[in-house]
Amino acid sequence: MTSAFRARFPSLREVPVTKTWGGWIAMTTTRLPVAGQVSKNVFYTIGCNGHGLGQAPYLGFLLADHLTTDAIHHDLIPFWRSEARFARSLYLHNPVLRAAWLADRISDRRARR
Repeated sequence: MTSAFRARFPSLREVPVTKTWGGWIAMTTTRLPVAGQVSKNVFYTIGCNGHGLGQAPYLGFLLADHLTTDAIHHDLIPFWRSEARFARSLYLHNPVLRAAWLADRISDRRARR
């Protein structure tokens, strides 16, 4: 990641990298974000699929607007889900997710050496 950054921004080549991060990215099957309401007081937006820096703040703004005005902006309508859209995954359940999380943590610790 550091070498790619330095190649992309050669003028910053001498700036020391003090911290990096890599982690899970929420992905949806449609490659589109999803927004909705889980219960009376729980709303969400998720799945910006690697484009979160641009999409997430805008979706958050639209969701905040919905919470304060009770109207859904026309830009939010394509992503809004009033009920679960997809069936429960057969392989993304608790033991598999915990094993994947553990493998990710072990990989992170090895990379720090």
